[in-house]
Formats: sequence, C-alpha cells, structure tokens
Amino acid sequence: MELAERIGTSGVESTVSFDLSHIGLVIDPEQCFRNVVRLAEATERAGAELIISAEASDRTDLVLDMHARLAERFTHVGITVQARLHRTAKDLAALLDRPGRIRLVKGAFLEAESVAYPRGSAELRSAYLDYAARIVDSGHQVSIATHDRDILEALRAEHDSKLRGEHVEFEMLLGLGTEQLDALRGAGFTTREYVIFGTQWWLYVLNRIAEEPERVYTALIDAASTEPRMVVGSMEPR
Repeated sequence: MELAERIGTSGVESTVSFDLSHIGLVIDPEQCFRNVVRLAEATERAGAELIISAEASDRTDLVLDMHARLAERFTHVGITVQARLHRTAKDLAALLDRPGRIRLVKGAFLEAESVAYPRGSAELRSAYLDYAARIVDSGHQVSIATHDRDILEALRAEHDSKLRGEHVEFEMLLGLGTEQLDALRGAGFTTREYVIFGTQWWLYVLNRIAEEPERVYTALIDAASTEPRMVVGSMEPR
C-alpha cells in the first residue's frame, strides 16, 4: 500500500507485482480477496498496473479464480501465465477475454512432466513462441518476460513489427539479460526491468539459480572482484 502511494506521489510509471499467497490465498481466500482489492484500489489511484505473479501448479486454479473476480471490478489487474504448464493453452483462451496485462513467463517451479514441459525442452520453446504470438496477434496487453536469447530472436524474426505495438513490452530481471534489454530498447521496443522489493529475497534467488545454475559462477566471480560495485534498483521502466 505504501509502495503504491509513493508511486502515485512520484509519478514514476510503474507496475506492482506480487504473490497472492503472500496476502492469504492458501489460508483464507476471502480474506485474500479483501486484501487484493485494497491493493487494486491503491494502484488504480496511483495510475499503476497490478500484476499477479505465478505460483506452483497446485495453486493455479486459486490464482486464476481470484483474477477472474478482480477482472469484474478492475481493468488494470494483470496475470502471469507459465508456458511450461500443459493447461496454459486452455487458460489463455479465457484470459484473452479479460482486461489486464498478461505476463508470459517460462515457469521456474519444480513440476512433474505430467503437468509441465521439461525446462530447456523443444516443447517448452514451441509453447512459449505459440502463446506469445497468440497474445500479440490478439492486441491484448502483454509482457514477454524471458531472458532466452533464442526465443527473443525467433519472435523478432517472425513478428518484429507487431512487437513494436503499444500493447507489447519486454521484461527482464534486474541484473540479468541487461545487454539484451538495452539492445531491445535501443532498437525501439518497449522494455521494463523487474526489481525485487523487500527482505524475503533468498527463496527468489534460489529459484533463479535453479532456472539457470550457471549463475552461481557469475555470482562467485562478482564476489571475488576487487573493485566495489553498486546496483541501485528503481521501479522506473527502462
């Protein structure tokens, strides 16, 4: 609530993203709904989008049901979908009829292959490209949230002009894919940098390492550097 208020006061164009489970989803869905309505009202006053993050597949129904209720009252509340999940093809059809941005991610949760495509698989690549094309072609607001250079190049090769539409933005995590994001920005695409806020960051770091284990080596090299380094994050889109 305080963050939304500060965004409204500063006038910085921003999106607020959060997990429903952090405000009670698996404890009391009705209390969660009351909480998220407060967040939706606060971000609406601030002129900011509110994006519901993805969670593990055993919570997907709860997350999508909550988003459906919010879509009846608000137009600025978006949802995150995981290309890895087999169910996403069906879920996307319903989401395209709702307001609010769709953030498309690969999905980093540990899931059974009966539920999701394996990480790094050809099936996952194909699914991501298909879903991205469907959303972009529909004209629905979308965040293409991936650092996968191969996927980004394939999308640009096939849909370059459509990706320049006002409804499309590319999103990457602060400190990851920086050069790619800068290159996209330089080429005229809309980009946004995802900044972690708060103190409960360690599990998030572990998820990112699980997604791409080579990042451990990058972290060790950076830690061993003799030169001081500083990263200052903000909610300002790049």
